[in-house]
Amino acid sequence: MEFNKNLIYFWNNLSPNVKGFIFIFLASATFPVMGTIVKHLTSELHPFQIAFFRCFFGLIIILPIIVKNNPIKILITEKLPIHLLRGLLGIGAMMAGFTALSMLPLATAVTLGYTRILFLVPLAIIFLGEKPGFIRILLISFGFI
Repeated sequence: MEFNKNLIYFWNNLSPNVKGFIFIFLASATFPVMGTIVKHLTSELHPFQIAFFRCFFGLIIILPIIVKNNPIKILITEKLPIHLLRGLLGIGAMMAGFTALSMLPLATAVTLGYTRILFLVPLAIIFLGEKPGFIRILLISFGFI
């Protein structure tokens, strides 16, 4: 019990940047595992079926959280159109990614996936008004090269 309290205290005192880094690191570590599983499954199933079941089981996992937190309250938002657009773009990206995994060698598909940052930074500048510094742009360019 004491360990949990210490862990919660430690987590609550981390800066948002460190928390974000931890989540990005975990995502970067688990996406290749998912890609490998998808690549294996596309030998027997269509990418659409794999995407459907990924969404279906994801919903089952998150459903208790939705029910616990008042489902009606979760759906109330002032930005419903942009949430719907994000969902459609996310489904399109998942379908494109799963289809690419079925057609390309796994290493090629994963490597091409890392070019996301080249699109993400300009879009963050345009739509979110972020102002990356010279060092960040230099590091992104160096990473791409």
